[in-house]
This record gives sequence, C-alpha cells and structure tokens, in this order.
Amino acid sequence: MQKSWYLVVVALALMFLATGPLAAQPTTTFNLTSAGSGANLGGVYTSPYDGTVSPGGPTIPVICDDYIDDSYVPEQWTAYVTSLSSLTSGTTLGYLNWLNTSGSTITVDGYSLNQAKAYTVAAYLAGEILQSGVGSMAQEDLSFAMWGLFDPAALTTIGSPDQGNATTDLKNAVLYVENNNLGPSNYANVTIYSYDPASLPTCGGGACPTPRPQEFIVVSMAEPPSTALLGLDLLAVAGLMLFVRRRLKLTQA
Repeated sequence: MQKSWYLVVVALALMFLATGPLAAQPTTTFNLTSAGSGANLGGVYTSPYDGTVSPGGPTIPVICDDYIDDSYVPEQWTAYVTSLSSLTSGTTLGYLNWLNTSGSTITVDGYSLNQAKAYTVAAYLAGEILQSGVGSMAQEDLSFAMWGLFDPAALTTIGSPDQGNATTDLKNAVLYVENNNLGPSNYANVTIYSYDPASLPTCGGGACPTPRPQEFIVVSMAEPPSTALLGLDLLAVAGLMLFVRRRLKLTQA
C-alpha cells in the first residue's frame, strides 16, 4: 500500500514538473548593440545588425523580421528563445510575432503559409542575407523581402528597382521552400528571439521611445563534427609527445 502511494506521489510530481515553470518557454537577455554595417534602404537600416543573446555573450549578426515595430541602439530586453526546429505544422506558438493565432496563414505568390512554413521561408531568407555580402544591394533587397513576408506593405516603401528585386527574392524563397518540401526541421541552426512583455525594454539604460522591440532571427554557424574535433585533439597530443621526446633526446645527448 505504501509503495502504491509512493508511485502516485512520484507520478504527480512528474506531471507538475512537466507543466510547471521548468516546462515554460526559455528566455534570455537580448541586446541590440549596433546597426551593423550601417547599410540602409528606404530610410531604414537593413540586416544584419549586431547584438548579443546572453549577458557577456559574443557579438553576433542578428536579422530583423519585423518592419512594423521599432528598435533602438543600444537596446536590451527579455526575449523568448525559440528553436525553429521546434515548430510544427499542427501547432501555433503564441509568443512569436507572426501568425500567432490558431489557423492563421498568409498567402505569398499563391502559396498559403502557416506559421511553421512562413518561418521556414524567413530562415531561408536569413541565410541568404548572411551570404549576400555586407552592404550589397542584394543584401538590402533581401532584408525587405524578409519584411515583406510578414508585412507586404513594407515592399511599397522602396522604389524601383529595389521593390521589384525584393518581391522577386521573396517569391523565389517561397518557391524554393515549397519545391524542396522544406520545414522547420531543416533549419535546426536557426533561433528566433521574440519580445517577452513581462518586462519593459531599456534603451541606453532608460525607457525606450516605444515599448515593443522587433523580433530577430539568428543563424548559428555549423560547428566541426565531434569526430573531426577528436582527430584534431589526437594530432595535438601526438605533436606534443613528439616535442617532448625530442627535448628528452636533446637533453640526454
């Protein structure tokens, strides 16, 4: 009887842990530190910007997917941390900026995109932005393609030929994702940082002119495989042993 009660208590404890604070969406401190290269188009700075995603963390390129809200430098706020690979077609995450109500979709070039598919397109565009070259017009057009994905009005704020280029970039991104049947699982190296309204953002240590910051995407660089790292470690050890052996021979001579 006592053993049965013990199992019940353990089961209830596990249920509490699964639904309690430990199961809550993780957060971090997001810092926007500079406008990156300073490239701009249509009177606004284009991605990538510079930022950090944890106190004392390294400065990394961060990509804005949000044309509606404003950001300031320096700016600090609490962000929800969402790995893109955690999105699925059957669920909707309410703390993301876009398509955050059940059943919501957007249509781009005849394709209907739910939250998971739309953020997959955003991940593809983020990769293109990082590969397009700092300060190039292609990079600036791709930034507006990113903004136009979630806010089509953004594309109307730039003139020709950039409006046409950005529109084409967006259509090509959607077509690539659809033709290759890509989804969030294909972008495990992409993380989304969305504003957590539980605390107000700060700008330069004081209040920001507008309280809601933008949402950002970070693409992590691929790390060397563990087997490759092991090989490098073994080579280093072998080199050290050879160095020590030579020193011993020289000493004995």
